[in-house]
Amino acid sequence: MLTTLFPKSAQRYLSLPLFGAVMEDFAGWLVEQNYTRISCCCHLFPAVVLMDRHLRHRGIDDIHDLNSLALQCCWRALQRSAPSGASAAHVMERFLQIRGLLQSNDATPLDSTNFQLAAYADYLQEVRGLAPSTIHPHLRTARKFLSYVGFDRSRKLLARLNAGDLERFVRVASSGISRATLQHTVAQVRCLLRFLAIDGTVPAGLESQIDTPRVYRLEKLPRSLDWETVRSFLGSIQRTDPKGQRDYAMFFLIAAYGLRSSEVVGLTLDNICWRSGRIQISQTKTRSALELPLTDEVAGVLITYLRKVPRASGHRQLFLRMYAPSGPLKPTGVTEAFQFWAKRSGLSIPFHGAHCLRHSYAVNLLRQGTPLKTIGDLLGHRSAESTSVYLRLATEDLRGVGTHRSWKRSESRGAAMTIIFSSALSSVFERYLSLKQALGRRYAVEGQVLLSLDQFLVKNAAGRYLTAKTFHAWCRTQEHITSGVLRNQMRIVRNFCLYRRRTEPECFVPDIMLFPKLHQPVHPYIFTEAEIQQLIELSSRLGRTPQSPLRPELFRLVVVLLFTTGLRRGELLRLTVGDYDQRQGTLLIRSTKFHKSRLLPLAKDVCKEVEPYFNLRRQHRLSVEADTPLVGSNHGGGCSYSPPSLRWGLERLLKWAKIRTPRGRLPRTHDARHSFAVNALLRWYRLGVDVQSKLPFLAAYMGHVSVLSTYHYLHFVEPLASQASDRFAKGYGSLVNHLVPPKGAMR
Repeated sequence: MLTTLFPKSAQRYLSLPLFGAVMEDFAGWLVEQNYTRISCCCHLFPAVVLMDRHLRHRGIDDIHDLNSLALQCCWRALQRSAPSGASAAHVMERFLQIRGLLQSNDATPLDSTNFQLAAYADYLQEVRGLAPSTIHPHLRTARKFLSYVGFDRSRKLLARLNAGDLERFVRVASSGISRATLQHTVAQVRCLLRFLAIDGTVPAGLESQIDTPRVYRLEKLPRSLDWETVRSFLGSIQRTDPKGQRDYAMFFLIAAYGLRSSEVVGLTLDNICWRSGRIQISQTKTRSALELPLTDEVAGVLITYLRKVPRASGHRQLFLRMYAPSGPLKPTGVTEAFQFWAKRSGLSIPFHGAHCLRHSYAVNLLRQGTPLKTIGDLLGHRSAESTSVYLRLATEDLRGVGTHRSWKRSESRGAAMTIIFSSALSSVFERYLSLKQALGRRYAVEGQVLLSLDQFLVKNAAGRYLTAKTFHAWCRTQEHITSGVLRNQMRIVRNFCLYRRRTEPECFVPDIMLFPKLHQPVHPYIFTEAEIQQLIELSSRLGRTPQSPLRPELFRLVVVLLFTTGLRRGELLRLTVGDYDQRQGTLLIRSTKFHKSRLLPLAKDVCKEVEPYFNLRRQHRLSVEADTPLVGSNHGGGCSYSPPSLRWGLERLLKWAKIRTPRGRLPRTHDARHSFAVNALLRWYRLGVDVQSKLPFLAAYMGHVSVLSTYHYLHFVEPLASQASDRFAKGYGSLVNHLVPPKGAMR
């Protein structure tokens, strides 16, 4: 083979002192791996000559003395002297590994870090039983951590490790990564600290002194494309060459079955059961097998692909690499192919991975009326909660949850406040807030509570330091707030004290048993449709001001949105003009409670309330830019209403309407959310639909993780109780009447 490739210079390669004995076999292996003759001539073989010279200069005279570390050093040297041929070191390493000619690295002396990582890798594999794909990120994080603490300089540095060192590492590691990634990093550091504590390298219990960021379920909307965009994307793939044929078949399978990238590349020719019409999917994430029907359309696409695209021998995988070295495709190859065709398609595809096709498949089935259980079985989900994520994108089904207008028609967030502490504990306060914010938490309310405590310590000469006496003295200054709010503020201070105890074991920590007791939640007031109609009509009586020239129209919209969508007060105040999609008739609720985001489809009658308000803003030359607060005033160039301002306007309407709770108090703003949930349930009872099947949609519409959170809003009040009783009587009344003995019968 070498003589065929290089008829004039073959002898030069065969006479190489180090690689000459394997050059003939190496050339044949390159051809088997689909390397072209130009690649061999221009990149690989001249670099091999340089590798031979470099390795012999390092004292390696026999090929059996080679190991991976020597070839890695050779690669670094070629990167400086011949960058275009440096990849030959990796190719040669792969060839020698396949042929069994590469020595183990055990004989090579390791530095302190590599020696420790080797022991850690054995622990993860032998004791923890982790897979190689899981061990790799653990070792990567462990290397960063050991490098940060200076392990190579002195092993004794780990023995002096404390909570402050861990906090500083978390702050450095949090830069440029998401909270989800940081959560994995913190978990990996905790695992490393437990391992190092086994032989006393680090103090025991240190892993419990490192905080982790909170990552909440349903934080982000599923990455989904509408089905027409999916069809257009598949149609844009050019199938005139083997790569296009392969990619079309690959993405067609993902769109047809909702497969993951790892499941697609894991398919083999043996997984296609042509005679029985089945396709077997090995799910790497859940480690379970899934069998799906092989449709005629999918079978036709696969047959065309297998006939037109040549295959390298020796591989049973369905999808292979198109370029050298030949072999099975990896999940990263699926992502790269999706990005390539998405860019060439000219479509508006904001996502960078093929996983959006899986989400699109699920949403498309949902919109066709496929039951959640069936969708979960097709996707290979273990629980219904995993499938319920897609309910948030079923806009048409969710639109039916929102209340229709049954009456007749007659924050942008400011810059974050800089908190400056000035007491003796100022440095500890600052470290605490800095750590929590590095973990992805806002801690705005907590910062204000700690600032209040800091100012109290400054003013109180006898309370320079936080003690039990000064803590309870500060609590007495908060008597103007309710017991529930006071308990929450005391808990915030207690969490700070627990953090402080990590480095100051003797510091004061409040006793939680002395906090105000938890009370039963306030019984909500459920508004009737007549009362909602009355509030809307009374909104026209609100006065106009230069700062709020559209106050009547604005509060009309506020009442409509509160009672027809069940928005929280904070969600309403954070809405901007750009969050309303006029074409889809939806509101985008961004980063609300527990960082969740969701789409809120509006009923058509509600959209007719929103659009005239925008027209009025244009007529009065008020801003309609995307970042303009929807519930805002003209003050300061346009800013969102504050919670007290919103409360003031709603209280005036409630007073005019003479609406009060049984205890004589004005209803809360949050009672509108309770009223929305109860009225939705009442509407379904009146329509005669299956209420239990509708509850997951209500939970998704209200932004709840599960139906259990929605139950808090479902109060058994009139006329809901009557509707439920009537339905029970219709369904089981005859059975109950049969069991009741007739009047006058013996008992």
